[in-house]
Amino acid sequence: MTDHNKPNRSRLFINNKIQGRALLQIAFYWGAYHIVLWHAMFLFRYFQYLAEVKQGGEALPFVDFFGGFVEQHYSMLICAALVFPFILWDALKFTHRIAGPLQRFQTTLKAMTEGRTAQRVQLRKGDLLFDLQESFNEYVDTLQFNDEAEEQTKTSETIQDKVSILENLMNKDDEKEICTECAIF
Repeated sequence: MTDHNKPNRSRLFINNKIQGRALLQIAFYWGAYHIVLWHAMFLFRYFQYLAEVKQGGEALPFVDFFGGFVEQHYSMLICAALVFPFILWDALKFTHRIAGPLQRFQTTLKAMTEGRTAQRVQLRKGDLLFDLQESFNEYVDTLQFNDEAEEQTKTSETIQDKVSILENLMNKDDEKEICTECAIF
């Protein structure tokens, strides 16, 4: 079955350790970025305000100044809040393209450690880690080749053992014939 024919995975959230941590990290950076941006914009505007006051502009209480800043720039916070779910959704889909293949490799490796025959891994279209798939499948092919070679060696040894037994039996029969011939003389 090629990667084009494989159905989509039934779950988008596959691995809490990988996807959960990645999404939390992205959410943290998203929040930190907007906090830093908000404060940087505020400080920039505050220093402009201080320069205006030095040149004779109207002095405002800090609360009023901050309130005016929020009133002018709250749209940035609204936009950030509206875009955030889309960023998380895209990040979830991206991490799915990593966690899905890792889950498949883990399942295959567990099956191998339980003694089941090694199977090649075929990733879906859009998945990442195709280099790992290639290396893993080369390893599986090597294991299967070694298993086949070992089986052929065992079969060959078994045949050689049987031939050796037959030769021994034939030699014993020859010895019996020689002994009976000796007894005749």
